[in-house]
Amino acid sequence: MSWVMLINSSGIVLATLIGGVVGEHLGGQATFILGVIAATIGTTLLMSGQEPEPIEEDKFSLSDFRLVMRNRLLLTVSLIGILIHFVTFAVSFSFVPIYAVSVGASEFENGLIAASMFLFSSFGYLVTPWCIKLFGYRSALVGGLLVVVLSVVCIPSLGDPISLMVSQAAGGFGRGMAQLILMTLAVLVVAPSAKTTSMGAYQALYALGMFVGPFAAGFIADIWNIDMVFWVSSVVSLFAVVTALWIPKRVAVPSE
Repeated sequence: MSWVMLINSSGIVLATLIGGVVGEHLGGQATFILGVIAATIGTTLLMSGQEPEPIEEDKFSLSDFRLVMRNRLLLTVSLIGILIHFVTFAVSFSFVPIYAVSVGASEFENGLIAASMFLFSSFGYLVTPWCIKLFGYRSALVGGLLVVVLSVVCIPSLGDPISLMVSQAAGGFGRGMAQLILMTLAVLVVAPSAKTTSMGAYQALYALGMFVGPFAAGFIADIWNIDMVFWVSSVVSLFAVVTALWIPKRVAVPSE
């Protein structure tokens, strides 16, 4: 799982770096054209691959879904996922680029800020298995989430692109750890036959944070100011830390 997320994050790092350079020299419209070209190449490669035959077919049933959704540990993991994606999409994907421009960042520097977040997310993915073995799921998750809290709460006091880049790199590292642990727990806390349903439920639930985050952040910034977005997001991420304390240090895999 960590290697899959590492490869995905590496592609995002390259995209943000190249997008920043292209936007700086050729304009913002060129980045969208480049994105279409890259998507076309990716789709072509995907279609040319051979899909392996499934070993066994798991039939979906509403009873299985209801059973999965009654799993308290999965619901706790999903709640943390909602909170962390709320912060990610309210802060890093919505208002950090705006704040970066206000402290003098160019388009290229804005790209570097985003790239630093994704690059250090990759490092987070790499060290997470080691941290889990050493500290357990709960401690590793709480540690990653605390890094996210610190990376968000300091933003209003930052006055230059470099320091903002450092904060986003730290936040990316913490989110990388947290996201990998949450995805792992989402499939560990249920029986093997329910893993697909569990992962689907987890992804559907954390998507709420992806939607609500930018919506709430825009409302908050409109009523108060952009700094309030970061303060509120800090509280939300701190609540994720508190919720993570309910995660057991070691997780036993349920049997069928």
